[in-house]
Amino acid sequence: MAIKATAKRSQLARQGSRFSDLGSRSIRYFAVVAGSLEKYAHQELTELGAEIRQEVPRGFYFSCSNETLYRILYSSRLVQRVLYPLLSFDCHSTKYLYQQAFKNIDWTALFELTESFSIDCNVSSSFTRHSLYASQVLKDAICDSFRGNFGARPSYSNKNADIVFNLHIQNNHATIALDILGCSMHMRGYRKSSVEAPLQETLAAAIAQIADWSGEGTLCDPMCGSGTILAEAIMKYCDIPAGYLRNNNGIRHLPGLMTCCGNRLWTKLIPGSGICQRESVGFGHQSRRGGSL
Repeated sequence: MAIKATAKRSQLARQGSRFSDLGSRSIRYFAVVAGSLEKYAHQELTELGAEIRQEVPRGFYFSCSNETLYRILYSSRLVQRVLYPLLSFDCHSTKYLYQQAFKNIDWTALFELTESFSIDCNVSSSFTRHSLYASQVLKDAICDSFRGNFGARPSYSNKNADIVFNLHIQNNHATIALDILGCSMHMRGYRKSSVEAPLQETLAAAIAQIADWSGEGTLCDPMCGSGTILAEAIMKYCDIPAGYLRNNNGIRHLPGLMTCCGNRLWTKLIPGSGICQRESVGFGHQSRRGGSL
């Protein structure tokens, strides 16, 4: 069964995504950002090469090249998630939600039977007020798709799933998307332990950006916690990408990445972006990956 699923994914990669042309700048992705950080995230995405198409509360629709997308996923300090829309449609009932999700998305081409999946769901001003029920309907469509092909269904997991989908229903319009990395991008990978209420890394990065610390003088963290502001400021000063220590394996599910061109761009980006360009001031410890922290 797993071999058959893998073959289908390989066929999808050879033919190109059935959902859209990943190489086109007309493709719209959605960047999720924390409230009140839209201004700074807009600037960061533009500097990374994205073309902002539409701004909404807590996010942006944007388009970009493959290389720019990979750079955003690996380097963005302010974006929390990047979603890749798979299907968007007007929806007025859970029955229609199931039908569209079941008929119009080839779920078996996106992930394998042996992999687990989860769904993040947001519902507002629509035919249902219950996000849990809407996500259950989508879950049933996915499982029934696998059951029809393989006679078995994949596992659903609320924690550490192999692939994460996003269901957004607003004003009776539904969008089903792939969470490209499958985890929140505020997770940097450097936090081994935590205090009771740590400052989120994306907010700390925004504070460091606003402070515009250039490595000269003293940088103070008034929070008396785990030093997140200091860590984010040093990473920015040393040109260490936000995803340098993060587990980015979720990107393997992005349609088009498994093509020679897509995989080559991603593997080319990672080593080049992981080299610190300068040493931090006042810190003598040499990191295991070649940077000074």
